[in-house]
Amino acid sequence: MVGGGPGRPRGRPGAAGSPGPGPGSAAPGPGDVPSPGSPAPDATGASGPDSAAPGPGGEPGPGPTEPDAVGVPGPGSPDPDADPAEVVRALALRRLEQRDYSRGELVDHLVRRRGCERGVVDAVLDRFEAVGLVDDARFAALWAESRRRSRGLSGGAIARELRARHVSEEIIAGVLASFDPDGEAATAQELARSRVRTMRGLDRRVAYRRLAGFLARRGYGPSVAADAVARALDELPEDSEPSGRPGP
Repeated sequence: MVGGGPGRPRGRPGAAGSPGPGPGSAAPGPGDVPSPGSPAPDATGASGPDSAAPGPGGEPGPGPTEPDAVGVPGPGSPDPDADPAEVVRALALRRLEQRDYSRGELVDHLVRRRGCERGVVDAVLDRFEAVGLVDDARFAALWAESRRRSRGLSGGAIARELRARHVSEEIIAGVLASFDPDGEAATAQELARSRVRTMRGLDRRVAYRRLAGFLARRGYGPSVAADAVARALDELPEDSEPSGRPGP
């Protein structure tokens, strides 16, 4: 067609007359190609799953997947001469660098997820306990303090979380014994006061039900929750008190 606009160059890329690499571009060298088995960089430029951020508010979330460190043989490593105790020790120390863990959590991680032998794991963790690297009583006390401060959880809710982390009933009972019942009731009261401000205009019965459910989800018993909710509703100023309009 004569007189048409500029046409697209014909031909295969790289063939004669086709556009090739520009003058400023260079062919990739050996250092630009990832070696086999190396983790691909993520969208932020960080490489590997260990770049995951820790859990919010002192609450540890699920730990990142741990690739075997360079020079540290792990389960599935091609090195058949690796000392199993050294493998377990390296993996456990790497885990403890993230946060404090209970012994049961470490056993679960090392045996179930990392494929280490239970007898070797127990021997290594016995040594860790002897030198204070693993201490379930310390872990439980710090966990309880953090969860009460950050989430306002009751003793019952904290006990359930500690059981899920394989802490013994004896240690859990010791932690709960340190809780002040009056202090727990005061915490429930503060939670109810902060929450009731968001329920302006709701029917009092609806507000009561929602507040009671909110406290129950944090582990507070019916009597503690009922008292805290009633006080929070009674303390509201008249202009912000829930109305008689029923809510959903």
